[in-house]
Amino acid sequence: MQRGIENWSEFLTSFHQERAGITEDILSRSANQDLYPYRWLESALPASGRILDLCCGSAPILSSPTVAQSVVRIDRSLGELEVAKEHGRSGLVAADATKLPFRSDIFTGISISMALMLVEPLLGALDEIHRVLETKGYVTALLPGGFPLSLSDLNTYRMILSYHDASRQTYPNGRMSKKIVSLFTQRGFIMTLNQRKVFTFSFEKKSDALLFVKSLYIQSPNKQLEPLIDKVYAKAKVTIPLRLVGFRKVL
Repeated sequence: MQRGIENWSEFLTSFHQERAGITEDILSRSANQDLYPYRWLESALPASGRILDLCCGSAPILSSPTVAQSVVRIDRSLGELEVAKEHGRSGLVAADATKLPFRSDIFTGISISMALMLVEPLLGALDEIHRVLETKGYVTALLPGGFPLSLSDLNTYRMILSYHDASRQTYPNGRMSKKIVSLFTQRGFIMTLNQRKVFTFSFEKKSDALLFVKSLYIQSPNKQLEPLIDKVYAKAKVTIPLRLVGFRKVL
């Protein structure tokens, strides 16, 4: 029987408290030649001005900002913010993406890494993004890409999901995030960037395979993970398709 996540809010609160920093652990080691996901996102942000890192998690974005950049980082997970603090990252604020504690039109740029498919309600978050971003400001978001995947990697993901009694990876905003371009344009944005790249995460040791499996947003199975981890580790690596989108506020 397929096991879905009935209460995403509770699941995500628990996930990011118990596994704080796990997304950074995976993506900071995932590479496309000499390019890494977080540096890819950073390259599309304004080079100067006030930047809001929305749903920052452990705050890997702009961990070393330029002198011309001022960064404010918000997340609702205290566990993630604690990890960010341990890493020496500043400008941390505990807040909800749908109720931002900032006045209107103050940010030059907003970064959102691996969160638009999760934040609820999404429309409320988009309205807040529009409110706090200055006119001609930029939003840059990193999202799961979904494709392309090799047959080998597709089978790896299917194996992991099947072991967890799930038919596919789902998100709270799965359907709505597919309409993300129209949702932004309806709010006075124009699209400036739409790219896809595939990054590789290597399993140097068995614990890397366990880390990868535990980084996925799926319910823990009612059985030991060891048999699955052995099979995943035997694959040596897995690819992670990502999508980078950017928008400029014009209205």
